Amino acid sequence: MRKPNVVTGKLPIQQLLVEGDGGNNTLDDNYRRYPATQVMAASPEYCSCNAHDDARFEHGKLSKDRTTTLIKRRRTMRQLFTATQSQGHTGTTSFTPNTGQRFQPHVKCCAASDKVYDDGRNVVPDIAYDDYELEGYASDTDKMTLYSSPQTDEGDFTGDGFLFENVSNKMIIQLGHHFKDVFQFRRAVEVFAIREGFKLCIMENRSDYVSCECSALYCDWKITASADSSGRTFAVTEFVNAHKCSRSATEFYDNPKWIAAMFFHTWKQQPNLQPYVIQKQIASRYNVSCPLPKLHEASKRAKALLDIDHTDGYLDIYQYIEEMKKLHNRNTVILETENNEAVGDATFNRLFVCFAEPAYAFKYECCKMLFVDGWKLKGPYESVMLVAATIDGNDGILPISFCEVLHEDIDSWVFFLTNLTKALKMEHGEGLCILTDGENGLDYVCEEYLFRGEIRHCCRNIFTKMVKTFPDAPVQHLFWAACRSASSYKFNNYMKLITDESEECHAWLMGTNWNQWALHCMPNWVKSNHVTLMVTERLRRFMKRYLHLSITHKFTGLTNATAYLFEHRRLQGWEWIYQRITPTVTNIIQHHLIEARYLAVQNNNGTISGVTDAASTLYEVDMQRKLCSCGFWQKSGVPCAHACKCILQKAEKIDDFVDKMRTISQYRDTYGPGMNSLPNDFPWKSHVSTVLLLPPRAHATIVQDPPYPIPHTK
Repeated sequence: MRKPNVVTGKLPIQQLLVEGDGGNNTLDDNYRRYPATQVMAASPEYCSCNAHDDARFEHGKLSKDRTTTLIKRRRTMRQLFTATQSQGHTGTTSFTPNTGQRFQPHVKCCAASDKVYDDGRNVVPDIAYDDYELEGYASDTDKMTLYSSPQTDEGDFTGDGFLFENVSNKMIIQLGHHFKDVFQFRRAVEVFAIREGFKLCIMENRSDYVSCECSALYCDWKITASADSSGRTFAVTEFVNAHKCSRSATEFYDNPKWIAAMFFHTWKQQPNLQPYVIQKQIASRYNVSCPLPKLHEASKRAKALLDIDHTDGYLDIYQYIEEMKKLHNRNTVILETENNEAVGDATFNRLFVCFAEPAYAFKYECCKMLFVDGWKLKGPYESVMLVAATIDGNDGILPISFCEVLHEDIDSWVFFLTNLTKALKMEHGEGLCILTDGENGLDYVCEEYLFRGEIRHCCRNIFTKMVKTFPDAPVQHLFWAACRSASSYKFNNYMKLITDESEECHAWLMGTNWNQWALHCMPNWVKSNHVTLMVTERLRRFMKRYLHLSITHKFTGLTNATAYLFEHRRLQGWEWIYQRITPTVTNIIQHHLIEARYLAVQNNNGTISGVTDAASTLYEVDMQRKLCSCGFWQKSGVPCAHACKCILQKAEKIDDFVDKMRTISQYRDTYGPGMNSLPNDFPWKSHVSTVLLLPPRAHATIVQDPPYPIPHTK
């Protein structure tokens, strides 16, 4: 804590704004005690648009509490400045009381030349406060979602997007403006700020709500947008397009991001415009000769924002493969093409990627449950993304492999699973427990090619089919209770209740290979109690920002997002210095301790104890073998409520009875090697010695592009 001033005996201004002076002083009290001009002088170090904190926030290294504090400070500064203006302190220069010194208020309003636009990163980052859906996942939190059918594919977007005036080419953003999603809105606000010549200040940045202001404290410019009721579009709900700050005249800055923003309307009107045309426009307008490489990078940026770079994306696939090999020599990247006899060149067929670091972590450190699913992708070309993910010791979702194919069929699943097991060095699925939905021939491929592994079926898929077959049978709650039962005793009891409600439904369930979806039939060595593919659904929501991009930008984004998760968790593991088990396991045990209050130990014969609940049901607990007749302990590796009761009675530590995979030491080993990210893909150049054609179009209304020749190099 900072010491008071030796002369005045008061706390520094900066600390007072955050902590107060220990009393119940309000904002007005602080204003009367400390003149607003002094507060303004102290603001640069603690303003929410501080450059150091902005850089940390963009990389996800700034905590949510720190960001919230910075936002509160900025709002306090604005209120103090408003109070100053109301008492006659107007203009950009004022006098400090009792000193006679002139003071220039801190104005963080910058032209587009500010360094924040030069490094190529996003000013409004896509990783928001609530985007960490992959941390501490628990299947119990998705109970309400499980009762609804899987969401169908959304229709094509027909909203406003990027708009410009016809004559002046000025960018248009207005109240009620609809964007495709939050990611498009964030990029639109950035482009608007660069074109208008001011710097943004992030006030709120969530997946369903974004608010930005002009960074000048006395400027009223503000924009707010949120997701609509359907959740499919992002609409502007508040827009104050009035600047009170002084903005410098627009000058030319030779960085690709600035060029892409200033000439964004040109690429929107003419998508196939060549960079040398922009070079001529720059020479005539600014009397500057801009290098073509920067214009090529600017063209890639603009086309990526407009979602018209899918043709160019296939030209950089070989560059992506080379970069992945440079990143780690054990990364597995397989590109499969088909020969086109009519043209004599290769046509893209599918691309498989398996990351070396997550694959090693899965094989030696994580649970042996592998979640496999297929995502249908939108875009001008037909494609399906096949994905494999797992769960770490903190129940964090970790992607392992991605594969883009043209169709989700048996041939594609054979290609994906055979290459995946080879990359994991688990031939024929030995030592694997694979959870799938069994659709599109996946069940057949698993039985034929992964016959040494444990095959599990998604209970949500079984539930959806059951509801369609028996819509009037009141057995939904009984089904979920049965499939989540960790013991055969409870499973049989719930199945009997289903028989009482509907014998036909019970017979149908018993004919669906129930031993592949019931939890009590899962082997204990898996150390998982997940019975649905909600893991891949959450992963899809997290990776949604990349799935609509061109193929090279898509896989680059997926790679860097996985690397970010890996590095974020590596650093996070060393923040838990006082615990032995992971936070998710700690929360589970806390709930079990509450349940243990209503249990009673009946007998204690050495290592085996008997525990009864309120219904007088007897459970046997074997502390030496870490077993309980309820089945939860051996399935998940976490002591159940019955085991916690016995452990506490013997005055032992519950942490010592948690499976090793759930400890922080193994969590650190999981992410200890770290994972590097790829460099920015916009400056990449196509330099392969072959011609790669494009896959078939997904929509017949879009005109087929001609073959795009790739320049040869010596």
